[in-house]
Amino acid sequence: MSRKPTLEDFRRIDLRAKYPQLIGAELTACGDGHAEVALPWREVLPQHNGFLHGALVGFLADYACAWAAGSIAGDVVTASYTLNFVAPGIGERFIGRGDVVKASKRQITCRAD
Repeated sequence: MSRKPTLEDFRRIDLRAKYPQLIGAELTACGDGHAEVALPWREVLPQHNGFLHGALVGFLADYACAWAAGSIAGDVVTASYTLNFVAPGIGERFIGRGDVVKASKRQITCRAD
């Protein structure tokens, strides 16, 4: 019987992805269909109005959901996502939270906040 992966196991896998390292993102929680990714504010991240760039909001949603899905299914890739902005990205630290809503044999549906 194999052991359940830990956050440190997931972080070691995460080190293979260079983009999260480039922007300073960190996997802060992962397991049982839930994941959280943190992104501290840096002066290279805003769009022209000074808000966190929308592409980075999309990254946080996508990455958190991919880790949430991966925590129950293993290696996954994103098939699609829809993003609705409800407020501008203002702050010192941004958190993407992903949760599995439904898992079938071939597809996992997640929600991100």
